[in-house]
Amino acid sequence: MLFLTYTGLEVPKKLAASFDKVRAAIERDDLRSADVKKLRQHEFFRARLDYDARLLLQFVRHGDRRACLALELIEQHAYDRSRFLRGAKVDEARALDLTEADGATIDSACGPVRYLHPGRAEFHLLDKPISFDDRQEQLHRLPLPLVLVGCAGSGKTALTLTKLRELAGDVLYVTQSAFLSESAASLYFAHGYENEAQSVDFLSYRKLLESIEVPAGRSVTLKDFRSFFERHRAAYRFTTPHQIFEELRGVITASADGPLDEEAYAALGVRQSIYGAAERHLVHALLPKYRAWLTEQGLYDPNLLAHAYRPRAERRYDAVVVDEVQDLTNAEEVLDHDGTCVLACLVEGGADLVAVLQIERDSAAVVGVERLDDHGISETIGRDGRGLGGPHDALAWHGQAELAEDAVRLLLVGGDLHGDVGG
Repeated sequence: MLFLTYTGLEVPKKLAASFDKVRAAIERDDLRSADVKKLRQHEFFRARLDYDARLLLQFVRHGDRRACLALELIEQHAYDRSRFLRGAKVDEARALDLTEADGATIDSACGPVRYLHPGRAEFHLLDKPISFDDRQEQLHRLPLPLVLVGCAGSGKTALTLTKLRELAGDVLYVTQSAFLSESAASLYFAHGYENEAQSVDFLSYRKLLESIEVPAGRSVTLKDFRSFFERHRAAYRFTTPHQIFEELRGVITASADGPLDEEAYAALGVRQSIYGAAERHLVHALLPKYRAWLTEQGLYDPNLLAHAYRPRAERRYDAVVVDEVQDLTNAEEVLDHDGTCVLACLVEGGADLVAVLQIERDSAAVVGVERLDDHGISETIGRDGRGLGGPHDALAWHGQAELAEDAVRLLLVGGDLHGDVGG
């Protein structure tokens, strides 16, 4: 049986020899010598280290391999102080609280895991045990700043949240989705996790805005915009409400320096706007009407609000994690650090600022070519092959280097995965 130790577990010198004996006994499947017993009404086991100290265990399985996970030391029989048992009372003097552990008991208690590294003796833990493959472990050990790019199931969230747990000071996790922010917080604090060296905020982008000032009204949606568009449909038969809404939100008002004026908008390249030169004058003319309509309806555009809040944004965090960064515009990213874009902070923030950005693989080419190059973030680390969710692709950047080669690599990855990279 494999014996894996939780990365956060510290074994004092006085118990090191006993710990090694328990490890050796379990690795040869000698549960009796390790005095392994199951805690009734719990998924956990305990092994005896000495008269007063116990080792909390959990068993998992991947395929035909089993592993014993060493989670926590329990000294002075203080089970009620266990992070994992969450205040449960266990009285070893009462036989009803403990049952003998044999092969059948272990087999029935083994929970499935998606991956077990064949040689690494440590595991990570969020809501469930995590074993990183070699590539994921390499990325986990990289210094910050760091950009992670990968598809669903590639382990981005696990990597990001375990990395987040290692950061000290005031830390921000921000993403566009309130649901994703809440889910990340739930994973981060699973099993009563605490880090006394850190104060962490999990915020949706709306909550981040509200931390500066609660805006009047609510954020505009495409459904809202359709009613506005109908007033002007006669002049805009060449487009659709969805297209022009995305142009206003994703192009004209998305710049970190403020909404583009008509001259700057007209000068954009053919790959930076869906509209041709002849149409852009009409599209830009809709901006002041759009702003007046927002005020009239009691709505706000997050980009325009970000520009308005920018002078009051204070630098409050020592570290920033931006999840699903492709969902935020440059105007939205600008808020966090005295008007400096979060992406730029990766290279300009100095020793007092670190950051992790997560990007979905399908957005990697667009984000890499059109936004990362604005801030000198590069140095492609490579492609991943296998991990928590099976075969996947992942990229990472850290530091500063020439971007051209990295952009080409991103496009090649996209081409390999999808046959073509459009746009």
